[in-house]
Amino acid sequence: MGHHWTKGRFFHVLGNSDKGRAVSILAEFYRKAYGPLTTVALGDSLNDLPMLNGVDIPIVVRKAVRSYGSGLELPIFFANVFLLLTLMPALDIAALGENPVAERYLYLPSAGFAMLAGFFLSRVANRVGKGTISAVLAVILTLACIGTVGRAGVWRDNYTFWSDAVRKSPDNATVHRYYGYSLYTRNRIPEAIREYEKSLSVDDKNIETHFNLGAAYQVEGRFDDAIREYKIVLQSRPLDSAPVLTNLGEALASKGDVGSAFLSCEAAVQRDANLAEAHSCLGTLYGNTGMLDKAIAEFEQASNLNPDNLNYKRNLALAKRMSIH
Repeated sequence: MGHHWTKGRFFHVLGNSDKGRAVSILAEFYRKAYGPLTTVALGDSLNDLPMLNGVDIPIVVRKAVRSYGSGLELPIFFANVFLLLTLMPALDIAALGENPVAERYLYLPSAGFAMLAGFFLSRVANRVGKGTISAVLAVILTLACIGTVGRAGVWRDNYTFWSDAVRKSPDNATVHRYYGYSLYTRNRIPEAIREYEKSLSVDDKNIETHFNLGAAYQVEGRFDDAIREYKIVLQSRPLDSAPVLTNLGEALASKGDVGSAFLSCEAAVQRDANLAEAHSCLGTLYGNTGMLDKAIAEFEQASNLNPDNLNYKRNLALAKRMSIH
């Protein structure tokens, strides 16, 4: 006749409705009115199960008699608590600025999901038979394996990962920034510039993106654009500016503004005397203006700070040869 029954403190005979259906209807009303939301439900009896299954965060409440209701045992309580605790870092959606169910947030909570699934399957097995449950699990496991193999390909390197992410989150500034960097490392500079610009169109306050965009402009020979981006960074992060001042000095030198380039690279060395790039920048400027002794000193300092950099050693050797002649 379409009726079913549940048991809490009393037996309940119900038609085509239960607490799960009710909470689903209520949540839908709130979603239409306020947008995405996280639903939470508390229950202590079997007639609460549809409701608990229908929300994002189900919580089983232990009764005063120190039980969890007929049929609701300690494992489901533990699984719910574990699930809730491990999801808590992802619940502050505004602070994250991302999808709260991004896969990295679900590694630990998935153990809670697995415990809940095992609990309910053990109950269902008594009704439908272990053979049916085994077949269903085999299908689920097969599909999971196929999905895992496919997903593993996405994680092959930064480029494949972020190119997949940008397709799935086209309005996410962070995704565009990292995808842009992966393109930059592959020397696909015009594409990297487009990604950095897309990132800034969503979040124009991100200093790292401005710096990366300036570096990409500089490689492309767009020195005015690079200088503009570096100055934006310096206005927002003056205390951590040695690398920015170095890049700015190099861009100014490329434009022919040698005086400003000297000031920028000297300021970089003053800010961080252990930054090899800043000494190299000064060495190049000294060498190009005929001050070879100073150029040699700066290239020696750069080589001492970063002995693995072959460019510093080549420039040092060149400056020494030129000083002899």
